[in-house]
Amino acid sequence: MKKLFPVVLVLSSALILVAVADSRSDEVKSGDAVRGTLLAQAEEKADAPKATARKKPRGRLPNYYGQLGISQQQRTEIYAVQALYSEEIDALEKQLAELKEKRDAEVEAVLTAEQKAKLAEIIESKKKPAAPKATAKAAPAEAAAK
Repeated sequence: MKKLFPVVLVLSSALILVAVADSRSDEVKSGDAVRGTLLAQAEEKADAPKATARKKPRGRLPNYYGQLGISQQQRTEIYAVQALYSEEIDALEKQLAELKEKRDAEVEAVLTAEQKAKLAEIIESKKKPAAPKATAKAAPAEAAAK
């Protein structure tokens, strides 16, 4: 029985690897279908007549992608993927900004009236341009002149 354990272990591992490889091939096939759909959508948009004289930006490659020798087809696919997620990301960013505003309002509500006034003064002073500082060279020159 103890001698059969390694054999059973190897066989079960092999079965698991075959199952994983098979499921991955299904994922690749579905990924190809998604890629084909995105490419078709991008081509439809490219073929559609432009209503406005000004073109929208096509997209932007992620950092460092320009150094990879991306083909025009890959570029089109990347732009299509970006466009697919763009609206959802914009909505989430808006929701995040609203949550930050709500959080900041609740944090400020913890402060006393005096602390709120002092905070307003600090913020206002940071908005104003700082007065020009005396240069470090001017001070020693004045001291040497005395």
